[in-house]
Amino acid sequence: MIDFNLFKRTIELLEKNNVQFWVFGGFALDGIRGKITREHGDIDIYLDSDDLTKLEKLFDSKEYNFYKREKMYFVESTDLKLGIVILTKENDLVIANGNKTIAKYPKKMFSKETIVSINSFTFRVVPFEILFLESNFSRFKEDKLFGKNIKINRELYGEIETIKIRD
Repeated sequence: MIDFNLFKRTIELLEKNNVQFWVFGGFALDGIRGKITREHGDIDIYLDSDDLTKLEKLFDSKEYNFYKREKMYFVESTDLKLGIVILTKENDLVIANGNKTIAKYPKKMFSKETIVSINSFTFRVVPFEILFLESNFSRFKEDKLFGKNIKINRELYGEIETIKIRD
């Protein structure tokens, strides 16, 4: 399991090395809540495609296993599991190509930073409209329920296009 201190150290490492990323999934939902609500098996991030090489260099050691499975990348060690969805840009869209879903977001969604905090530690998360959408995919009932209550811009949310590849 990933504890908060490991999460914090990982985020600080990425920020220190100017890696352009956004947290999504369980830690992002906990960030909105302002507290850790459950154990986490991984840290999920969206990564700007331009920074994939930076990330790979950061975790280029015998301690880490950096690999690609289908469309996603992963970093694993004895205590860390990082799931990485690569973001690419196409015209006015940002495309997240995950293993189960392709999502096309309007680029303007990423024009302002969405910052949350746990125990006075602040970090950037994907826009709330994306968390609202992704909470539906969570295997945790409490995340699904919480996600339905996230305040979003409905017009912006309506511009998201998702293509489900498989369950």
